[in-house]
Amino acid sequence: MQYCSLRGCQFIEDISLGFGDYGSVFACTSISPMGYDALKIHERSGPYLRERDVYFRLKDIGIMEVEGHHVPEMIDFVS
Repeated sequence: MQYCSLRGCQFIEDISLGFGDYGSVFACTSISPMGYDALKIHERSGPYLRERDVYFRLKDIGIMEVEGHHVPEMIDFVS
């Protein structure tokens, strides 16, 4: 996977973390305690840009939890 090779991580084919209407979530190697990070791949740019911008807004106003659920940290993104 091109993204992983550019970022120095490795795509883990046998770990699928989920899927939805707009794309899929896979695992890639990392230095996190879990041993992997989630890599979300969107099929269309509109939903991707909306979700990316929501992460920006949440970080800007310091929201780390919503209704008792931890907001994942966006580590990287593609413009």
